[in-house]
Amino acid sequence: SMSASDSVVSENFNNQNFTQYVGEGGLNSYSFANSFEYKGFSAGIKASYINGRLNKQSSILIKENSYASTIFKDESYNISDFSFLYGLQYKYSNNKIDSLADKFITVGIIYSPKNLLKTNFTQYATRVITMNGISLRDTLANDTLQNGNISLPSIIGLGFGFENKKIMVGIDYTQQIYNKSVFLTDNINLTNSSSIAVGFQYLENSISEKFIERIRYRAGFHYENTQLFLNNTQIKDYGISFGAGIPLYKEGEIKQNEGTIINVGFEIGQRGQINNNLIKENYYLMNLNFNLGARWFIKRKYH
Repeated sequence: SMSASDSVVSENFNNQNFTQYVGEGGLNSYSFANSFEYKGFSAGIKASYINGRLNKQSSILIKENSYASTIFKDESYNISDFSFLYGLQYKYSNNKIDSLADKFITVGIIYSPKNLLKTNFTQYATRVITMNGISLRDTLANDTLQNGNISLPSIIGLGFGFENKKIMVGIDYTQQIYNKSVFLTDNINLTNSSSIAVGFQYLENSISEKFIERIRYRAGFHYENTQLFLNNTQIKDYGISFGAGIPLYKEGEIKQNEGTIINVGFEIGQRGQINNNLIKENYYLMNLNFNLGARWFIKRKYH
């Protein structure tokens, strides 16, 4: 997977004072995952290579009568390293042959230790003082830190799932330990985050000749105590979602194309609050993806 670059500009005016913050850049993540199964037990690992560049600029202007002072600050982070995620799972079925079973119970756990990402950090800051039309420039910082570290939080997650021929229910709980994370020069007030998510799916009959009975109906909700801790308040995020898995195969093609599905989902949620001089955000999301499950390269017996 890969994330695209982005930029953010924030400005603040206060009488004769002016502050501007600009940020841009992003991190790319290239991942490889594999697992091994033995008698219902599965163990897996996901290795990711993370690299990218983050840039931040800020300017602060203080002006009073004929006096003005402006501070310019430029910071750059070059990040490149690996991170790892481990998982264990056990799946129980009421028949030793999965294709003959009609009930499944799955429990699992994931864990990622705190990952230290190697980072090269550069900082340049100057101050310009203007008085009575005369400007003076002074360098405040010009530093380079090789082989520094930015740490990703450790993660632990628990999951439970139940499935039979018609319904599927899943519950996930995840906790991330942020209060020991390191972000070099930033003095960021973060706290441990936790989230819980519940999902439900109903399917009448995947091989029915009736189209309406082959649709997968889905619903769920999530609640999260995020890592952001502002004005002595931990920011919360919660929402509900619903959607459907719409089969694309036609009658007579069930065995060959049973897994070909278009998935549509909608989510309505809220993040933050208006108390303690904070901001509340209401958001609406829509997602669309395709699952191609056709059976290819099958040798014909009859022509």
